[in-house]
Formats: sequence, structure tokens, C-alpha cells
Amino acid sequence: MYKSIIKKASALLLSISLLAGTAAVLPYEATQTVYAAESVSEESFEYNFTMGGSQYIREQIAEKYGEDFVVFYDDIIAGLAEATVSENDLGETVSLVYTKNDGIEPKGITKSIVIELFQAIIYDNPQFYWITGTGLTFPQSEGAGKYTLRFAVNSNYRSAEARRNVNNAIKSEIEGYAEMLGSKKNTFFKLAALNDVLAENTKYDVNKEDDDRANIVGCLKDHLCVCDGYSKSFMLISNALGIADSVKATTYAHAWNAVNYDGSWYFIDVTFNDVILNGSVDNDNHEYWRRYFLKSYETLIETDYENHGNQSGYVSDHADVEKLYSVFDLPAISEDDYVYTEKIDLSIPSELEGTVCTMTAKSLDTFNPTRKFTLNDQSFNVEALNDGTYTLTFSAPNCVSREYTVTLYKGAPTEPLEVQLNALGDATLDGSINTLDIMAMKSDMIGIRKLSDYAKLCANVEGNNQKIDTLDVLFLKRHLIHYKSIWN
Repeated sequence: MYKSIIKKASALLLSISLLAGTAAVLPYEATQTVYAAESVSEESFEYNFTMGGSQYIREQIAEKYGEDFVVFYDDIIAGLAEATVSENDLGETVSLVYTKNDGIEPKGITKSIVIELFQAIIYDNPQFYWITGTGLTFPQSEGAGKYTLRFAVNSNYRSAEARRNVNNAIKSEIEGYAEMLGSKKNTFFKLAALNDVLAENTKYDVNKEDDDRANIVGCLKDHLCVCDGYSKSFMLISNALGIADSVKATTYAHAWNAVNYDGSWYFIDVTFNDVILNGSVDNDNHEYWRRYFLKSYETLIETDYENHGNQSGYVSDHADVEKLYSVFDLPAISEDDYVYTEKIDLSIPSELEGTVCTMTAKSLDTFNPTRKFTLNDQSFNVEALNDGTYTLTFSAPNCVSREYTVTLYKGAPTEPLEVQLNALGDATLDGSINTLDIMAMKSDMIGIRKLSDYAKLCANVEGNNQKIDTLDVLFLKRHLIHYKSIWN
């Protein structure tokens, strides 16, 4: 089962907006209306993981060689995609043949251009996990002849069955990401969730005898990989699902991602977000979650030094970024880190004037004390809380309290927490108490339609047991005819 719950989200700000129900009998109801929600497309989603790559590389190809070479580049990718899903076994190589001057390939094609396109295809299209090398036979004459592009096939994936098993596993995994990311309200939270879940689902593992540790098979199928596996998987998912254009940045020692977000390019290093603690690998401690998320180059270098105690002679793994795929210039990275900000619009109905809601933050670790806060103006932010994991308990007069477990990290906010408090007796959770609540309680008693756990708490107005029975119905009926208040 795909893990879609992110327990390790970074947060400085937790905002809550409170809205009242329409019925005067309901003293208090809170529900989420923070952050102006970005529209989410309801269109059906079709995903072909064999087609991908960044828009940035296509732009660089067009700028350096001409638009015709983008068509040529995409045609090669289509041929490799066909080989990836072929129901036939592959040989030692997959060959693509182009005849010069027959109108297929662009004019001006040369050996050096094709070799450079090889580099871009291999590094910018990690979906072709089975490729281990390239070769080229080119015409001796500039006039005519055949270009034969050869892609060496990993012996583990020459059989159609082996590729089918891997393809199905990767496709299923990415479809899980598509479902999970589709529920996020905007691109920032999609990128944050992609970073978090990739790290949470993956263990950093160096196995020099396993080629898959450095590709998407290791990360998305086996969940064991090194930095190349993290960065290739992040790039593939972000590009294939249309989240944000992403490329892989490399040095002699490390690989991570550059991401085009909100008009600028930033660095995201999922590997270091996952496992690097005090300069060493630690797969279990995520104290530094998102320290390397939408950051500038300078911040990455500074964070590396901080992480290594500013030790003398230390050379950052992020230092001296190489030319992108040995062919193109790296995108111009922002000089500043990205800081998520968004205006919060609160709606405070007159019915809630004077209502007091409290939040108790009970720390689940040994470092933070339990704190109690009163929510003023129907909103609250938790800047006063230190990073850590808390049980947040919300309560108000005559309402059934509610608990949420959250983990707060500095550096990036969580998505708004959904908080809804309902009055005792509101079994339908619709913001009012009426005969519909009695009907819902009776339906639960005879098993026609069971109430949710929270609705059961609201419906248990008699309060002396853990089930809905005739006493609860009687209490609510007496309340509705004003014979006796359920809140006394």
C-alpha cells in the first residue's frame, strides 16, 4: 500500500479559521478556510512513465542547435520508450537508424551533436533505467549515409518479463504519487510532499554490486538507493506529473536537483534531507528535514559547513557544480532561498463573537513543555512552539473536543490543519441540531449507517457509555422541545 501520510512536514505556521453554523443552538463550530486554495483539476489523468525529461533541456537544445533538433531528440526518446515497454526480449543493444538527408533528421547533424544529445538523453530521462552506455556509427560523407545510434542494454533487463516487472512496479509507485500529490493545494506543497515521501519511503544504501542503487529502480521499486536514485526519481516524478521543471545537478561526489519554481530556479537535495546528520549517514533521524529544500547555492554550501561543525579543510559535496550533463549550462540559481508566504483571509461570523476556544499543545518528546493557548480572533499561529511532535487538543464550551498529532519543523510550513469542532448533539456534523441528528442516531443503532468516531462522540449526549442508545435519543428529543438542555 502506498504510504501517503506525511508525518515529517516542516512548519512554522499553523493557521486556523473559525466559522459558525447557522442555527443559534450551535454555540461553536470551527472549520478550515485558511490559505486561498489553488484550483485543482478534476480531469482524468493518464500517465506514461516512458516519456519525460525536462523542458529546460529542450530549450537548451533549441537554443544551441535549433528547433529541428528538439524534434530529433524527442524522436529518439520515443524509440527508447518503445523498447522499454516492448514485449520482445532485447539484445545487447537497441539501435536507432537515421538516414541523412532523407528529411527525417535535421540538417546540419554532426557526430559531435549526436554525442551531446546522447548525454542529455541519458541524464535527463531516468525512465530508461536499462541503458548502460551508448555508441554511434556515422557516415563518412557529409552528403548522405546512415547514423546508427546504439544504446547498450543492462543484461538484467534484456528479457521482456524483467522489464515488465520493473515497469509495473514503477508505474504503480508513480501513480500513487500522482494521487497523493493531486490532493495538495498548490505547487509548493506538492514539491514538499514529493521531497518528504521520497525520503520517508527510501533508505540510503550503498551496494556497489547493484547498479540499481543509482537509478529509479533502486528508489521507486526497491526503496534502496544512493544520491543518483533520489535525484533521478525526484526529477522523473516532478517532470512527468507536471509539478515543476526539474534537472539533476552533479559534482564529482554528489547528485541533487535544480527546480524551476515560481519564476526562479532553486536547489532541492532529497538525499541530504533524508539521511545526512552531523556529516554522516543516519537513515532514522530526520532532524534536518527540508534543510536543503528550495535553497540557493550559497545556503547549500553554508548548511554543509554547519552540518560538519565548520571543520577546517572540509569540502562541500555541493561545491563546484559541474556543467549540466557535461553539455549545457546549469540554470541560473536564485541568490535567495525561497520563503513560502501567503495572505491569510479569515472570516469571523458575528455568531462567534465572545466565543473562547483553547488549544493545548502536549509535547510527545522530552524537549518541549505542554502549552495552553487561547485562540484570539478565531486564528492562531504556533511560532511560540519549538520544533517537535505535539498532540494538539482543541476545545470550546459545549463542543466535543478534538485531537490532532502534528510534527512542526522550521523552514517550511505544513498545509493548513483541518480543524472542526461540533456541538454535543450534532450527530450529522452539519452545524445544527435537529431531527436529522435523531434519525442519524437511530440509523447507527440498527446498523443501517454507522456514524464516524467523532460523530459518535457528538451523538453520545447521555454520556455514560461508549455507544449510541435510546437514552441518547431521548436526551436529544427533550433538548429539541426545550424540556432539558443537553449542555447542563
